[in-house]
Amino acid sequence: MGNIDLKKDAPIVKKLYWARYRPKNVEGMILLPRIHKELFDEDNNLVLSGNYLFAGTSGIGKTTLAKIITPAGALIVNASYNSSVEDLKEVVNEYCATGDIFGDSSIDGIKVVYLDEFDGTSQKYQEALRGFIEENENRVRFIATCNNLNKISSAMLSRFNVIKFDPENEKEANYLRQEYFERCTLIKEKNNLNISDEQIKSLININFPDLRSVFNTLQRVEKTGGYSKEINSSINVDFYNIIFSKIDTEKSYAWVIENFGDNVESIIKLCGRPLSEYIISDKNTYINRIPKIMKITANYSSLLSNCVDPVVLALSCIFEIQEVINN
Repeated sequence: MGNIDLKKDAPIVKKLYWARYRPKNVEGMILLPRIHKELFDEDNNLVLSGNYLFAGTSGIGKTTLAKIITPAGALIVNASYNSSVEDLKEVVNEYCATGDIFGDSSIDGIKVVYLDEFDGTSQKYQEALRGFIEENENRVRFIATCNNLNKISSAMLSRFNVIKFDPENEKEANYLRQEYFERCTLIKEKNNLNISDEQIKSLININFPDLRSVFNTLQRVEKTGGYSKEINSSINVDFYNIIFSKIDTEKSYAWVIENFGDNVESIIKLCGRPLSEYIISDKNTYINRIPKIMKITANYSSLLSNCVDPVVLALSCIFEIQEVINN
């Protein structure tokens, strides 16, 4: 397993575990050997042989790796948030047309564009991007991440080297589980967490291959002083931190896309009984809000099957609950 800096530096002490222990270099990444082999040489030097699309489950390391290999001065686009053709023309086209004056936006003379959450783009956006890729194939490389490959057109997929981060067989699954366990053990020891090795293994198996959710639960263990099945099965620290904070449209949107994509049924479920249980156990002063929250959740649950945009539905549910909490 690669080395990772586990120093608890003052500026990052209050960060969520997932951010606090996010690797800063490829040596600290938990990567399947086939992925490492495709992207790096024996000395861990990046070798870009084309455009790359990182696909797979939320929390498995796609964005972390993309950020590591993307040069500091490269263009980074939240494609799901800035997904209009106008954005593409104004931002991406302008970047591709300019020279790399300071040499910090390219790899071996090739400029890089990083498109995060690429499956949130429209078909028109993808069609327009095809033209940009072809026009700039000799001087620009595109790196993109997505949770759902089905949202990417076949014509677009043919222009990327698609790397699937999810394990493709039991050997790869066992490799990741062992690496996850070693990383979680380091975090356990660093923070003196009250959780056994067997409980860590169980936690990994339940959330596999989502490492972010495992880290979220470990942070909950630190806060509560011990591990329990209830923590693992019903509490999502990131989500409830959002629920009990002021409405921040951009932050909430980015979190939903990053963690769930269009698969938002789980979010609606979290707003139901798990949220009520969380309020009863940890936010007792908000108990009188539970009936209204239950009605809101029931309403949005009934709308799931026929909704046009599930992300908008989930965000509407979150914002309405936040209004109840804040008022």
